[in-house]
Amino acid sequence: MTKLDLYKAKSLAELNKLATKPVTFCNPQLVQTTMDEFFQRAAECRQQDEEVAYIFLMRYFDCYERLKYLAGNTVKSALFTTNLKKQALLAMDYLESLHKSLEKRYEAMRKKAQSDSVQLLPTPPDSPISKTHEADQSMLFIVKQSKFFTKNPPVHQKESTGWISSTELVSLMREKKDALLVFDLRSESSYEKCHIKWDSLINFPACNHLNHR
Repeated sequence: MTKLDLYKAKSLAELNKLATKPVTFCNPQLVQTTMDEFFQRAAECRQQDEEVAYIFLMRYFDCYERLKYLAGNTVKSALFTTNLKKQALLAMDYLESLHKSLEKRYEAMRKKAQSDSVQLLPTPPDSPISKTHEADQSMLFIVKQSKFFTKNPPVHQKESTGWISSTELVSLMREKKDALLVFDLRSESSYEKCHIKWDSLINFPACNHLNHR
């Protein structure tokens, strides 16, 4: 299925602002119904309209947080059925996948916009500048050849272990700012005691969800 061009925002930061909408329902059943609606609509359009699917899933987790609040800040309540927990896991997978895809697409769009804004005027063929340019090109070719035959020591890159340090997380937060999506997998009690202040932070207790895969 062909993906629609990006049209709602120019970055994840802008898209996150569009997705921000406080949930004020006081009826748990209404929250659950809304979550189901958001999930189904996101699942229907995620292969075609990634931006809309992303917004639906962000609002899904806003409802998730609201339901947890109504349940006394715990997912051990009867409100969080096995089916709901499985759905939430799938929603998290969808959201992570969309986040990565949109991040790449927004970056590609930004680079394309930059390249399109640069207008290079052709140099007249008989001008001294053109001849200088040709000479520069030949020198560049010689330099490239010499680099090709130079034996450089191999660069060993650090293998990814799937874990990052707190220092690396802070660096990512500074670099990506509003475009970084963070899932806090600790228990609700640990999360309530202390957590980072971040708009796109979702508490998703692994101890209560991951055993339902």
